[in-house]
Amino acid sequence: MLIFALLWFFFRNVTLVFSPLIVAMLSVMITMGLMIITGNPVHVLTSMVPIFIMPIAVLDGIHILSEFYDRYPQYGDRKKAIRFVMAELAKPMLLTTITTAIGFAALNLIPLPPLQVLGTFVCIGVIIAWLLTMTLIPAYIILMPEHKFANFGKQHSRHQGGSTLLGRLLPKVGQASTRLATPIILLMLVVGAVSVWFKTYS
Repeated sequence: MLIFALLWFFFRNVTLVFSPLIVAMLSVMITMGLMIITGNPVHVLTSMVPIFIMPIAVLDGIHILSEFYDRYPQYGDRKKAIRFVMAELAKPMLLTTITTAIGFAALNLIPLPPLQVLGTFVCIGVIIAWLLTMTLIPAYIILMPEHKFANFGKQHSRHQGGSTLLGRLLPKVGQASTRLATPIILLMLVVGAVSVWFKTYS
């Protein structure tokens, strides 16, 4: 419900924001079903599989909706807009999915069977979520009636981006980060060195 509320707040289109939630629910059900079918019991650790999969499964969907939200006013056609969005985001989403899946799969290196099961099935769930995101969400958007996109994204056009506090603040933060790149890196190195020193001698 929290994820749904946040998505509705950002995109203001109830029908559209259901798509990443559907992906998340299907990913959890398929993954947990596979886990049970393969004879793995549900215990304290494996019961956390849905907790990991649910937010991860929503992430790629949010990327798609966010980019679609920006691009739809430019194209005025959902098919053209979603084709552009998917071409733009396909590679980054694939790479982030691979790295996340490998990270959880690495839990198999720990000689604890419950953790190995957790890592294996979260890895599988992440891959399932990516497959569903890449297929279900574009199809969902294409099948939505055109009138559902009336005024969609127009209040967040490029020309109005600086009218909000966040829209004014983020460019300044980006410029400051670029201008002060060297001092920021040096500060982080000092903080890291101090942390290591305290950890070693405390």
